[in-house]
Amino acid sequence: AKRSTLRIFKDSQLDRQFDETTWPEQHANTPSVKQWSYEQVVDWAKQHNELSDEVASLFEQNRVTGLELLAMAREDVKELGIRRPGTLALVTNAMKGLKMKSQCSPIFIDHDPYSFGKILDQLRLKVMSKEDYKPLLLLCIREGKQDVLVKTVDYYFPGEVAKLVSKENVVVDSDIVSEDEVDIIQGWLDEGGCGSIGKLLYCTSNGGWSSSDFHGTCDDKGPTITIIRSTVGHVFGGFCDTAWS
Repeated sequence: AKRSTLRIFKDSQLDRQFDETTWPEQHANTPSVKQWSYEQVVDWAKQHNELSDEVASLFEQNRVTGLELLAMAREDVKELGIRRPGTLALVTNAMKGLKMKSQCSPIFIDHDPYSFGKILDQLRLKVMSKEDYKPLLLLCIREGKQDVLVKTVDYYFPGEVAKLVSKENVVVDSDIVSEDEVDIIQGWLDEGGCGSIGKLLYCTSNGGWSSSDFHGTCDDKGPTITIIRSTVGHVFGGFCDTAWS
């Protein structure tokens, strides 16, 4: 993933970890291949399973540094004295692999691979969809991995930022509003810092039509959302931040 993708949500742990202004300081103790001395190049050649001691010896005789090694092409290797086609191919291939590794620094992610993979998918989705982006529903997570994902998200995206990556399932058994409309209502609640939609308390189809039926199940339950469909099909409602009584 690109560093800009990992930093798409500002003030997150990933944003700080991959901050370009602090990156050199975080990895100052890890010398790059360009900084290798000729002794380090020789050690690399000796430890490489596909390179012979002859190759390491030639690197030592010519005092080839890391910077020079990365700049070498096939003809340059020949000039060192490596003529045999098979050996030349192995050295060239090993140098190619080293060049690829030198272009990026490996980062150890000490978290569940499945959960971190889901987080990466969300970051990429955020980059591609921009304004149409939606957080990942826990309902879409493999059974047994939901708690692990929540912990991983909380680590990398502490506080309110976590809600931008994933959110709890909003499942409402309603004949009036659709799942998409429930998501819209939840979005309004998020904007106002009013919490999440909870369980269904009352429905006229199975709870009765009288006011006593309503108050019998809805009183003293904390903040509520009431959605009504009129006899002519109009849908309206409201949010009450105090409990019914």
